[in-house]
Amino acid sequence: MLVACLVFAGVRAASVYLHELSHSAVALLYRLQPQIHLRLGGSSCTTVPGAAAAGSGAVAVIRHSGWVFSLLLAIAATYACTSVAMVAALWLTALDAISSDALGWTPRSHRVRVCCNAIPLTWEL
Repeated sequence: MLVACLVFAGVRAASVYLHELSHSAVALLYRLQPQIHLRLGGSSCTTVPGAAAAGSGAVAVIRHSGWVFSLLLAIAATYACTSVAMVAALWLTALDAISSDALGWTPRSHRVRVCCNAIPLTWEL
C-alpha cells in the first residue's frame, strides 16, 4: 500500500510537470518565452508573457495543448501500464486538465480565468 501511494504521488507530480511542459513546448513554437513554476502541493503554473500579442489562436493552441497531452498520456497508460496507482494519477491529471483548460472551471480562490490542472496558467497581456 505504501509503495502504491508513493507511485501515485511521484507519477502525479511528474504528470503535472509534463502537462506544464506541453504548454511551454507549444509556446516555444510561437517563439514565446514560457516560464514554468512548480510547487509541491499545487500552485504549479506556466506563465507565457506576450501570449496575447501572438493572437487569440496562439493562446487557444497553447491553452488546449495541456489537456490534449494529459488525456493522450492517460489513455496510453491505461493500455500500457499494469500499475493502478500510476494510471489513476495520470487520469487525475487529465481530468483536472480537461476541467480547467478545456472547460475553464477554476477554483473560486483563483483570479485567473485561463488555467491548467486547477492551477493558474497565466497570460501576461
